[in-house]
Amino acid sequence: MFTDKYLISIHGRQIGLQRVTTAISGGTRGQFDFLAGTYKGERMDCTTADTTATNLLPFGNHILPTSSAGSSQVFTVDPPIPGANPLTVMTNGTAAAYVKTANGENYQTSAGSSFTVVLLSSLGAPIQLTPMTTALWAVTGNGSTASGHTYTTTT
Repeated sequence: MFTDKYLISIHGRQIGLQRVTTAISGGTRGQFDFLAGTYKGERMDCTTADTTATNLLPFGNHILPTSSAGSSQVFTVDPPIPGANPLTVMTNGTAAAYVKTANGENYQTSAGSSFTVVLLSSLGAPIQLTPMTTALWAVTGNGSTASGHTYTTTT
């Protein structure tokens, strides 16, 4: 049963901490402890210090620092962790940014699911990605091409 996997139980196993290791998530950042069960909400991480040298966490809010006018930086996101909170990404600088998947995971859009790269070309327009499987992100918020996003398989 799912609740048997809790590390720490709160309120008689209604809420607990569940560990997700790198082997389970396929990511590069080690293990994470997730609050699992029925609860009202939580405070999400929000970072403005991401770099192209380190993969983006597959959850939370990321405001990508872009500064090179005329060129686009390429950020890589770790594989989705099903059941984790959505990932929201936006740019804050003067250039667009590519967000590619780490291991060929796909973005599911209304145009299909063969995409592995999204170009955030409209500055400040966020995109929300919901982890569906360990190989598939669903574009669930503001991911339309009308919002300035382009989906492709290459950067």
